[in-house]
Amino acid sequence: MSALQFSDPLTKIARMHAVDMGKSGKVGHTSSDGTPFSDRLRNKAKAKGTIAENCDYGNEEPLDIVMSLLIDDGIKSLGHRKNILEPSFNWIGIAIEDHKIYRVNCVMDFAERF
Repeated sequence: MSALQFSDPLTKIARMHAVDMGKSGKVGHTSSDGTPFSDRLRNKAKAKGTIAENCDYGNEEPLDIVMSLLIDDGIKSLGHRKNILEPSFNWIGIAIEDHKIYRVNCVMDFAERF
């Protein structure tokens, strides 16, 4: 695998979702207005090819966030782990914002290309 490259458009979309989830107190990949992550990434960030999103709640330190998503305890599909280790992803955007229930939340948005 090659290293993921930082993407300004993906970071903007990740931040938008993290702020939305934090203010609303919600969790998940659907925005509070009902927009699915795929629409945010494809329409606003112009992501193409394979895309994915990871969300983490309650972990403040970056290493703790990554470890939690890699271990993926309680997630039968291990989807977060698979996203982090997916070799087709080349781009990532990450945001960590306040959350009114979990203190903090992190959103990672991944894309194959633009």
